[in-house]
Amino acid sequence: MLSKNKAKLIRALHTRKGRKGEGLFVAEGPKLVEELLATLQPYYVAATEDWFQTLGRETAGKCLRAQAGTEVITANELAKASLLQTPQDVIALFPIPVHDNSLA
Repeated sequence: MLSKNKAKLIRALHTRKGRKGEGLFVAEGPKLVEELLATLQPYYVAATEDWFQTLGRETAGKCLRAQAGTEVITANELAKASLLQTPQDVIALFPIPVHDNSLA
């Protein structure tokens, strides 16, 4: 079940101020989330049961190691947290990568 605090955090990350304050960004949709999981460790993952069943073993392991957890949620809960008109099967939060711009 998606808590009110998690839904509020997800909605807050749809603004630049929210992303900068939390140091996280939102990724929605199976294709985008799976591509990001290949390179980044997620902070939080919420998805329908169908999406979790389609994952490979390695990707599922990354989801389970998410810092703030992984939750199976219903399509209605996903719709409440998403800002998309037609929500996808998954929504994930990732830390914003920090790049060192200094030249050594």
